Amino acid sequence: PRKQACADAAAAAAAAPAPKHVMIGDLHGAAKALKKDFGHLDRPAGALAVIGVPPAGSSISMDVAAKGVTEKLLRRLAASRSEWSDEDLTAALAGAIADVAAGDGGIRPNVAIALVVGGRLVAAAAPGAHIGVCTHSAGGGDDPQSVVVCSPGVDEETATICRSLGEDDAETLTVSLAVGAGFSNFTASAPHLLHGRPRAASITHLRWMRQEGASGPLGVACARLALQSGVASELASASSGSSGGPPAAKRQKTEEVTKIRVRQILLRHAAGAKPAMDPVRNKKVTRALEEAEEQMLGLLVELAASDSGFPGVCKGRSECQSSLKGGQLSGDMGWLDRSTADKKGENKALKLQLPGNVLKGAFELGVGELGDILTSEHGVHLVQRTA
Repeated sequence: PRKQACADAAAAAAAAPAPKHVMIGDLHGAAKALKKDFGHLDRPAGALAVIGVPPAGSSISMDVAAKGVTEKLLRRLAASRSEWSDEDLTAALAGAIADVAAGDGGIRPNVAIALVVGGRLVAAAAPGAHIGVCTHSAGGGDDPQSVVVCSPGVDEETATICRSLGEDDAETLTVSLAVGAGFSNFTASAPHLLHGRPRAASITHLRWMRQEGASGPLGVACARLALQSGVASELASASSGSSGGPPAAKRQKTEEVTKIRVRQILLRHAAGAKPAMDPVRNKKVTRALEEAEEQMLGLLVELAASDSGFPGVCKGRSECQSSLKGGQLSGDMGWLDRSTADKKGENKALKLQLPGNVLKGAFELGVGELGDILTSEHGVHLVQRTA
């Protein structure tokens, strides 16, 4: 049933355009491109959005809607250099969506968008979109202490939400944006997001929506916001290609590391232009990308619950030649440095490959830490740093 569901999802994706993701990691830098000054807004400032299939009657594409919402938002934020209240920020988000609708006969785009300004998170959802914000406290485990859901009512044009982090670093906010038919379970994906795995969180969220009967193109984007020394430090997104590593404090400790040792599990998929082969078992790979991600999510959940199972799981499931190594070395990619990342992590002697985006994510991990689910032309990767 799972394989058939993945095949159905792949067929649906081929028949309709996939939702579009937009991430602006630095709003101040983006403002400069428009010759605007955002010096009045707290730092850091960023935005994350997911745009779904246009509603019935709409005359604009997802690309136009994505560009329109972000540009309208930037212009609204630049319009006033006074202090921005929570109400001002939420009004700017809702106004940007309304501005796009004004150019499309009053039809609001199918969009969910979140804005981070300093320690504040504001978000807005148009009809057909859902937003969930979970609050996590230090020492409170993986389950969120509170969940606030934002979704427009029957006669509501846009729903908004605003949350602020506490004064210390004991609180973390996780936010999930979803578009498409159906409902959302924001607590199911929160643990992955809390541990810096936005891609795994998104896959979990999409799987739940499908299992609950949601149909058609679905889109999810996730982020995590935490304070480090009183400053909002992180916006991690699946859509950005980020590995969503540990919080900034941990990154600062590992920035000077020049070499690391990693091991990986690789599941190949048939989504590329060339036929996919499993060199370990010498057979053709026919699974879709969605199925490979689903299977890797299952392996991640299994490994996250165990401290010593990686070599055994790698030996039995990985389709990378590194899995052929014996014992605890199964999956080992050897010592790699940052210059290797620039060369796409290719170890010519062993004919092993670790793409640049995967290796860069590995450099953000602490020793023994599992990374996020990442995709490359070689397949779906799950990496653990060992030294």
